[in-house]
Amino acid sequence: MTHSSTLKIEIIQKLELFSITKLSKVLDFVKRLDAKEDRRQRILSYAGVWKNLDQEVLDDLTIHLQLNRSQDIREF
Repeated sequence: MTHSSTLKIEIIQKLELFSITKLSKVLDFVKRLDAKEDRRQRILSYAGVWKNLDQEVLDDLTIHLQLNRSQDIREF
């Protein structure tokens, strides 16, 4: 039996003894863990996006940033 299987069995055995209130809290906790992982994956999906960005475009986004912002006349 793998370590993962052993952990799952132990968790299930403990959960079977919990009250409905505790089970609800455990479910909320598991959902939060899952949401954090989803968020982490979404953030990491942007890794390398600028890898092949044209140098002129990159310069415009970085070096000329203040100038571009001062020329921005959009109303917010």
